[in-house]
Amino acid sequence: MPSGTRWKNAGATLTFTYTNLVITRVADNKSITINGAHNLTNVSGGLLINLPILNTITHAVTSSGISVKFDDNSIRTWQIARQQVFSYNNGIVLTVTGTHTEGNINHIAEWGTNRFGRTFSTAITQPLVFRQDCSFRLVSGEVKHTVPVFTAVGTFGLNATGNPTGCPGVAAYYCKLVWTGPNSNSHTVIFPY
Repeated sequence: MPSGTRWKNAGATLTFTYTNLVITRVADNKSITINGAHNLTNVSGGLLINLPILNTITHAVTSSGISVKFDDNSIRTWQIARQQVFSYNNGIVLTVTGTHTEGNINHIAEWGTNRFGRTFSTAITQPLVFRQDCSFRLVSGEVKHTVPVFTAVGTFGLNATGNPTGCPGVAAYYCKLVWTGPNSNSHTVIFPY
């Protein structure tokens, strides 16, 4: 953050820079290396400690390009455009949306090229909602991941039968994942999270 900037002021921006950050999957020892930066901007101003008085605080998370290097030495670039709105209702409520539009796809939160060289986008088609009074769990929302050969839609905040549940839920929350491939072949799975 630039010297003299105070996080509580509207427009204050923190820049997070990654230099050769290696993340390794323990199961098979495969890794990726991340380089680049993303910004976190306090769009509305205000501090979370004052949220009950302010009613809402809005943050933006953006990046014009994060470089991801895979085990085969291929390098891909990803972009980020998300909005985070904090509100207060029996505790903190965090609502996350995507803010980028590309072609006919709205509400994109991340996009770029995957490890196989295919373009992708991940849109938040229904806002992702996290609630303090539900143990800061993801209680609702929907994400759609698109590449040229398939789409995957994950719907959150469901019960074991795939219907929306309330907050607090009486049991585990479930996600319904619908994968649609070539020729519109579709597969559905529901799992707890």
